Amino acid sequence: MNLRGSFFAFLTVATMIVSPLAYAATTSTVMPFPTPTITNPCNGEDVNVNGNVHVTIGATIDGNGGSHLRIHINNQDVSGIGVDTGSRYQIPTTLDSSAYFGSATTMTLTVNARVVAQGSTPNFNMRELIHVTVNANGVTTASVDNPSMDCN
Repeated sequence: MNLRGSFFAFLTVATMIVSPLAYAATTSTVMPFPTPTITNPCNGEDVNVNGNVHVTIGATIDGNGGSHLRIHINNQDVSGIGVDTGSRYQIPTTLDSSAYFGSATTMTLTVNARVVAQGSTPNFNMRELIHVTVNANGVTTASVDNPSMDCN
């Protein structure tokens, strides 16, 4: 499974929403879960995933030229079915983050997701680091690094 792409679509949308930071705005969107198939690292089973991710991003520039950024992400009914076992999986993830910065900054967000399987099928964890950079002109870029999964 390529977790690098799992939040790439989100980051692309987020970059378009908050870049450049020229005014106060809050945007909310719902999009399909970005990775339709993930692999359980505990048993090697592919899991077909569906559901939506709700993303709210708020950006405000204050009178001193500093920027306030607020991000909220939560999965809505994101679930999956194991291809081999037919086991049902749930991915109930929520992330809230905020930052204040001057004319340029970098920040790192960690997204942790717990993938919960039914019965004796093993649960597992997904983790991604999202690096966000805002340059002096307010242009935002982001990348996903070190995607990983591990068993309990």
